[in-house]
Amino acid sequence: MPIEAQLETVKSNASPKANPEARALREEGNELFADGKYANAMKKFNDSLRLAENGSEEVGLAYANRSSCFLHMKLLDERMVDLKLAKKSNYPTHFMPKLEKRIAQCTVLLKNKQLKSKFEVHEPTLSFVEHTKFAGVTDCLDIWTDDEYGRHVITTRDLEVGQTILVEKAFSMVPTKRMNMGRDRCVNCFREFKIFITCENCINSRFCYDGCMEQSNHSLNCNLPTPQAQPQLSQLVLEILFKANEAFPDVDILMKTVDTLLNGEEAIGLTNVIQREFRFILQLTSNHGKRSDAQIDQLRNV
Repeated sequence: MPIEAQLETVKSNASPKANPEARALREEGNELFADGKYANAMKKFNDSLRLAENGSEEVGLAYANRSSCFLHMKLLDERMVDLKLAKKSNYPTHFMPKLEKRIAQCTVLLKNKQLKSKFEVHEPTLSFVEHTKFAGVTDCLDIWTDDEYGRHVITTRDLEVGQTILVEKAFSMVPTKRMNMGRDRCVNCFREFKIFITCENCINSRFCYDGCMEQSNHSLNCNLPTPQAQPQLSQLVLEILFKANEAFPDVDILMKTVDTLLNGEEAIGLTNVIQREFRFILQLTSNHGKRSDAQIDQLRNV
């Protein structure tokens, strides 16, 4: 039986969305906004979106109110998207002229570039062409094995200070409690201050508007019961299993690939990005055969 069908048997069908709670959160956000606490107000509007019933006016109102936070945070592109989402989300008809006026004003600001964003995030990029085998690694790196060092990484060219040769991305990840304390993050990429959309079937997940829901495995774990013991570890194990299942639909191929890579041999036929990420993490496992646990801990702390 496919994993999708098996998971459906343990999922909860209860819909916890409720407009009264969503409205109360939105009103709390309005009070924070009036006090100039825009980041805190945005969190309330995001929480309101999570609880707003699908197709209700509360969805459109939350988007519209959140767009005002983006304006004061000088995130005009995000403001425009929220205004358009509000317009498409059953926004109250009697407020529509006000919404249209905001869209027109935002269009002028975007055209004239009158506001500069306060939030400019630097995204590191590779200094050279990406490796054909390993995702996020330049083509000047390779994995060697010899008697002195065991398995290790080398470079095939001279490198200069400041050049980026690896952009590390976790194969699977879940947020810690500390990361979530008072913060709004996408459950797929963990970024903040983004245009968040929420799942229509649960209240626990928010995603970046530009594709994070589609990139995640949320369709598999939506409304799954959360284990009481070590919930974060359990969630991480599920994420790894879901991602491996997506990359290797045949479990026999997955097992053969793991054995091949752990033996230091070349796995043939791994072509998609997830398979390349999977290959990389296994081929860079710590070489305990050549170094003691104390030496490895020392390297980690350098």
